[in-house]
Amino acid sequence: MGAAQLYYTSCERGLSGCGGYQFNAATPGVDTRVLREVERFTVYEPPRSMPAEEAHRHPVNLCYSPDLGGARVLSRVVSSGHDPSGRPGNYFAHSLLLDGEEGPLPAELWGAGFWTGRPVSDPDLPWLSLVAGPLDRERTAAWLRGRDEALLSRLLVAVDAAIDGGAPVLLPARDEDAAHWVAALSHLLPPRRARRMSFATYSGSPEDAPVHVVAVPPETDTCGLRDRFVVFGASGLGAGDFAAQEVGGPETTPDTLSVVSTVLLTGVKLAPRLWASAGLYASGSEEGLSTWRPPLAAARLSDARVPVTEPDLRVIRAWLPEVVGRLPGGPARELLGRLLDPSLERADDEPARLQTVAHACGSWELIERAEGLLVRHSLARIASGAPAPPVATIRSPRMSSMARDRVAALLDGALEPTRVVELLRWIRAGGVCPPEAALERYGAGPLARALADVPPGRELVELLAAHAPLRRGVARALGSLPCRTLAVLAADPIGAFFAADREVSPSVSVLRELRVLLTGTDTGPPATRALADCPEALFDAYRRMAAECLALPPRSILGLSARPLEAGLVARVFLIARRLCEQDPETAIDRGRSLLLDVLEPAALTWSRRDVAAARRAFHDPGRKRDFDRWMRGVRERDTADGLFGLRFGGNR
Repeated sequence: MGAAQLYYTSCERGLSGCGGYQFNAATPGVDTRVLREVERFTVYEPPRSMPAEEAHRHPVNLCYSPDLGGARVLSRVVSSGHDPSGRPGNYFAHSLLLDGEEGPLPAELWGAGFWTGRPVSDPDLPWLSLVAGPLDRERTAAWLRGRDEALLSRLLVAVDAAIDGGAPVLLPARDEDAAHWVAALSHLLPPRRARRMSFATYSGSPEDAPVHVVAVPPETDTCGLRDRFVVFGASGLGAGDFAAQEVGGPETTPDTLSVVSTVLLTGVKLAPRLWASAGLYASGSEEGLSTWRPPLAAARLSDARVPVTEPDLRVIRAWLPEVVGRLPGGPARELLGRLLDPSLERADDEPARLQTVAHACGSWELIERAEGLLVRHSLARIASGAPAPPVATIRSPRMSSMARDRVAALLDGALEPTRVVELLRWIRAGGVCPPEAALERYGAGPLARALADVPPGRELVELLAAHAPLRRGVARALGSLPCRTLAVLAADPIGAFFAADREVSPSVSVLRELRVLLTGTDTGPPATRALADCPEALFDAYRRMAAECLALPPRSILGLSARPLEAGLVARVFLIARRLCEQDPETAIDRGRSLLLDVLEPAALTWSRRDVAAARRAFHDPGRKRDFDRWMRGVRERDTADGLFGLRFGGNR
């Protein structure tokens, strides 16, 4: 089946049964609504500059609309001289109702042999098989040769904007040249877009022509039309040429410019191949030229023979994760394989986007390549000082293991804590198990040394709060820190984290005891076992801190102390000391004796009777209270001849 036909002219007899302007003949079955729309669409006014009698010189209007009453209509309208009553100004419109998206483009039917300009006696017209005219791609390419490519570029941009609802384009050109320009536009635009472009190769009243591209005779004064049209002014450089500067042209986006440049570089002969290759990556919803930028860039990338620019790569990287779900597996995997070329430069978040694409493709080979790239790029970025890049869960066991090993190597390289925060955020987001041994080493080394810079920074607090292996490592090294640092840490939020952690080493329990000494807050049973097992340096820190907290400063002349005695601390330290003395091994007993002799006994010499009474009341176990009484008597007996509560320097009584 071809195209339904319509003949319209002023005749003595037509479909109306009487004379006048009417449809002379039509293919049966055409909707009357379409007939009305075609009648309005094909009105013809001869040029005012030509005599009405010279109909053979009047321009031909090949006009096309993709939607006249729901039909695609192509018409050839010619001036036909006098009507049957002898009046000049008659015209003949031969219209076709095009069916489907196949067959020649409307502009290619200029000059075709089937057009007619005479009415017929039979009112029923047959369906017409369409055969293209002379304006094929070969002839269009030859006609464009030597013409200003920049002008054609601007014309493409303006027509593309007009199809999307922008101002229509006005071409001052003879009808045949206008047909060539329309053919050139049709041959360069995507095929579906070209069939949406309405046009008229001539109009005597362009304001009334409802088309995207309309031509007027070159001598037409266009000044009054510039508020409605994008006008390409006559240049006088030759038939069919326009001035290089159009009036009222639209703003051009970089994507549109890129597509236009690609199409012009390809040329009208190879444009079908270009759009077909881009169609492999298109969604089917592409309309304006700018929307074709990603599919065209993807088509170029898939062809290893074509160099791809960095702007094209950026477009593909941003576009591919959004569309990979609808792309066929083969094209998607081919694109991803090209994007994973290790020689390409990358934006910070590109490896994460490529990882997403690889997961969607489902190819384990591509997943490993994408995640290998992600691991190398992301960890290098973090080590150099950048924030942790985005990452999804790493699916490849081999790449997860590689990430773990690289993280361990970076930790052993003594990264700054701020870098370690980003590093551990990244592996947590990627679902990689942290290397616990390396974390412990980092905690015992760089992190423990960083704790000496009190107060600790937010990064240290975050690290210790989130990772028990780091706390275990720090706990091993606590004894190497200055006593005052430990004291500050014990009361710091870091001390609170340690105090809540029951799984770390005995050193942390000692830190809890330091916290008790500083804050007076009871955090549970005394850590006797921890004080027996912790490193000597840490025990010595506890011993010195306990001596400082339990010994009162000299009293004033009025008998007032600078601070009251913490009776609960006396009871707690005494209890720890006695329990250590009751344990094995010998080091525990020695530490218990040291607390009694080097801490409690010197401190007791600074207490008043009221302080001792308060300390006695702090014991809840009667047996331990009796132990304390016996110990106090022994201290009194070993004291000076004045006795424990004799008159001393500072006024103690």
